[in-house]
Amino acid sequence: MKTTTRSALLLAALAMTTTGCGSGYAVPETFCDAAVKKDDLSPLLPEGENLKNKRVKARSKPGAFCSLSVDGTRILYVAYQHDDAPLLPENRRAVIQRLERAAARNVSFPGQAVIGSNGAEVSAKCGDPTPYLTFNVQFAGDRVEDSSSGYKKLQRFLDDFVPAVTKKVECTADS
Repeated sequence: MKTTTRSALLLAALAMTTTGCGSGYAVPETFCDAAVKKDDLSPLLPEGENLKNKRVKARSKPGAFCSLSVDGTRILYVAYQHDDAPLLPENRRAVIQRLERAAARNVSFPGQAVIGSNGAEVSAKCGDPTPYLTFNVQFAGDRVEDSSSGYKKLQRFLDDFVPAVTKKVECTADS
């Protein structure tokens, strides 16, 4: 009976470790002043005691710089701004070379993206007067997976986050 109880406790502790549930902080409900789903953000966050959620408004163009840090280590960084053009093919190639396991990926919103296991460049289609909202995303820490499917949890977050930001800054597209 003791072995069964120990096994159950060990499995519960392991589950908390792999899901981040054992952290001393709550997963934020917003990032960059946009609502995000806990199920999409929590897989990116490691265990820790202190989470810092920071947003700084850009000075030159409309946009912002946002970061999530856990115990003093920056885990997620996003810079976004309005732009006149999408991510150009020559820039996509450079992004693919810069990021781990990156490729052009289909996204759930109007726009285009290069997403890797440790970051992304995204162009979300808006409308008049500014055609695009561009995002530079950096993802670091022990939750980055250097595998052929490592980009999936970052893409899942971006499929939730980018539309939330575009709605927040009134960047909408019909197609």
